[in-house]
Amino acid sequence: MNTEYDKSEIIGYREDCSYPHSPYTYSYEYNTEGYLIKSWATFYGNMRVGKMIEYDANGFKIKETDFDAPYKFSVTDLVNKMQKDYHIDLMDKQNVFSINRFDHKDLRTAYYEVIVYGNSCAQKIFYYLDGTTGDLLFKTSRTFGDEGMKGQELPFDEYLRKKEGK
Repeated sequence: MNTEYDKSEIIGYREDCSYPHSPYTYSYEYNTEGYLIKSWATFYGNMRVGKMIEYDANGFKIKETDFDAPYKFSVTDLVNKMQKDYHIDLMDKQNVFSINRFDHKDLRTAYYEVIVYGNSCAQKIFYYLDGTTGDLLFKTSRTFGDEGMKGQELPFDEYLRKKEGK
């Protein structure tokens, strides 16, 4: 997908490339002269993985950001663990609703959140794994209605509540 954009006074275009059935998307931003100014990859559309590289107006690398650095347990490790321990193939997009990872500053911990389809399209199973060790921290499920999870406790909040023993 090519998209022209105007962001932060940089006018150019963006190209998103993905292979059929792959959860990875590779994105590239170019200036109006056609020079690459930024490149990165995402896993399941919203989780940046690997390194984002930024370039100056002439295409020379000026900055590199490693999105994997806070996560000693890599995406590859996650894919392997989910297949081995739970028989869930994360490389098959038909199995997966969403995958995210995030740092919880107050707890000083990095997490993976894996959400897969349950017995029906409305049921989702949530797995929370430690981003350093890969240990399963919490597993729960929710049923999504017309208004999502309205009226239900958020799964991560449930994890925190149970962790605190409340």
